[in-house]
Amino acid sequence: MYARMDSESWPAAFRSLKDVRDALADLSVELRNGPESVRSLVDLLLAAVRDYIIRWEASYEKSQRASFNEFWPEKKAAGIALHSIRVIVLAAIEPLETYAISKE
Repeated sequence: MYARMDSESWPAAFRSLKDVRDALADLSVELRNGPESVRSLVDLLLAAVRDYIIRWEASYEKSQRASFNEFWPEKKAAGIALHSIRVIVLAAIEPLETYAISKE
């Protein structure tokens, strides 16, 4: 999930985000009886990643079908939104790690 916007491989980014989404969905199921605060944080991450994929992947694919070049009119907006996802994930790592360590 780290690359400059100009060098972002969008198909790879979407695949990576889908892997993150699937892992968060699995974690959400595992935490169904866990603390509300941890479940809420995982659900927030899951919703953010899922909504990003829904919003931007279709736009990217449509632009690629419509053009034989790599031009994507919404590339900048998608990059800014991807940066926001990265910030959210980074902010969530510490509290999730603290919870995981406390369960060991």
